[in-house]
Amino acid sequence: MNNRILKIINNSQAVIFYWKATDGLPVEFVSDNVALFGYAAEDFMFGNLSYSSLIHPDDSERIQQEIFNYTCMGNNQFRQVYRVLDAAGATRWVDDHRVIERNKNGEPEYYLGTIVDVSDQKEVEHYSFLLGSVVNHSSSEVYIFDSNSLKFTYLNQTALNFVGCTMQEARTLTPQMIKRDMDLSTFKTIVKPLDDPSSRQKHVVFETEFTGRDGLLYPVEAKIQLLQIAGQLQYVAVLNDISERKARQAERDYQHSFVQKVLDGLADDVMVI
Repeated sequence: MNNRILKIINNSQAVIFYWKATDGLPVEFVSDNVALFGYAAEDFMFGNLSYSSLIHPDDSERIQQEIFNYTCMGNNQFRQVYRVLDAAGATRWVDDHRVIERNKNGEPEYYLGTIVDVSDQKEVEHYSFLLGSVVNHSSSEVYIFDSNSLKFTYLNQTALNFVGCTMQEARTLTPQMIKRDMDLSTFKTIVKPLDDPSSRQKHVVFETEFTGRDGLLYPVEAKIQLLQIAGQLQYVAVLNDISERKARQAERDYQHSFVQKVLDGLADDVMVI
């Protein structure tokens, strides 16, 4: 292989493998930058290691089956994402773009693979999934809607249960459609500090009332932010039922009022020190 090409490959993040299309995927060539995974190229090319021994045991059967399926279907290019074990035994995710070299009878002879470590990307996806799960199963109602059209782009499960619709149906609605006593003018007044570029206010918090599916009113605290999501400005509203908090406050107010009435009714003066 041309020395210049080898230099480019060995200094890239993509590791090149050239395997025989036989059991175990014995390696004919691997670029020196396989050192990114802690291995030496010689270990593969001298037969001390086969590529299949690197594949994570939990992914091995799936990968072998996918290779078989793609090969039998006549595909000459395919892509796989799976886990491998580096030289230290740590799990790494790789994105494998593979090309099949066939003989004149169409039978596979070699596989050329371009392997890229995507562990960081997978970690981000994992935490995004966890975050999404937390938000979706939160007891708070979460509403995200476009800053221009005001149409919903996302409701978590709690909000969907309250509105009584599917996500697809929710995307045709606006906040004014589920809270009819709040007109557009009132809403614009509430979020005005967020729309003002000169304002440093990051969110607005206010209390209001919602009518539940049982027809009863309940108090909520709403917190609204304006965030850049999926390349566009969107409002994120988080609503919490504050019925219990209101009830506790009412009880405290009642007790205070009761004690005050008792004190006011005493004939003697009372001093608290």
